[in-house]
Amino acid sequence: MLKGVPYPKYDVVVILGAGIHNVQGEVSIAPLGADKPSDAYSFDYGWTGGKHAVATTRPGEAAKNMNYVVFKDATAQDVVIEMTWRGGKGWTGLAALQIVPRQ
Repeated sequence: MLKGVPYPKYDVVVILGAGIHNVQGEVSIAPLGADKPSDAYSFDYGWTGGKHAVATTRPGEAAKNMNYVVFKDATAQDVVIEMTWRGGKGWTGLAALQIVPRQ
């Protein structure tokens, strides 16, 4: 949960990490207290040749070889970021978050 984001409009960059590649799931963002996410992406954490690869697929679609998610144009002061595992081997988790102010 992020509380008190001081920007009226911003992006949230969610960087994932894993012990073993080939872990699938979803990452979502929602304003605090909302019934459903305002945005979500599916992920299949994989080796990307040492390069950053952004998630572009939505939940229910097959994702391949990504290691970070960008939620654009968030406006809520308090948000919840949730990760749901859907399968694969090993473990994954949130490695870092970055808040990027927008105009």
